[in-house]
Amino acid sequence: ETGAAVINTDHGAIHLGYGGQVSDLVTLENGAVKEYCMTTPSDLFPHFKNVSLKSLGGSCKLEIIKGSTVTANAGADLDIDNPNDNSDTVPQMTIKEDPTYTGGSAWETIYALADSTNQTTGNAETSTNPNQELVMKNGEEQYILKLTNLTTDTITVSWQGFWYEEPTGLAY
Repeated sequence: ETGAAVINTDHGAIHLGYGGQVSDLVTLENGAVKEYCMTTPSDLFPHFKNVSLKSLGGSCKLEIIKGSTVTANAGADLDIDNPNDNSDTVPQMTIKEDPTYTGGSAWETIYALADSTNQTTGNAETSTNPNQELVMKNGEEQYILKLTNLTTDTITVSWQGFWYEEPTGLAY
């Protein structure tokens, strides 16, 4: 007897064309910070699932900040892709570089710990569990993604994020 195929929520969301992914590579000087503003769609509910962080030349941290007040958000847009190349759906969340904001609190923080020899990289991931995700508010809510160099050295940081945007009322 053959049973029904079961796929997890992330896999199902990708097959439905609801996924979004983004990545960036930055160089951060001594103690420097790089920030991005993630603006959610007005009518979809983003479920931020995974952030991968790699650091070369020293340690860094990545924070997702909620509850801030963004006063300027005119930076460059990051390229956002749908991980399902068979889907015509375009992810609706936007991510811009270098916002100006005040307040807020860290919702999620991860650390990539590395040394200054450039012989090892620091690696960190969050929300990799199929049952763990950060469910963001819709309605053009703004969240800050903040990278911080924790050293006195210049470091290179690579990060990648994945989420899916769920229509209201969708249940798996």
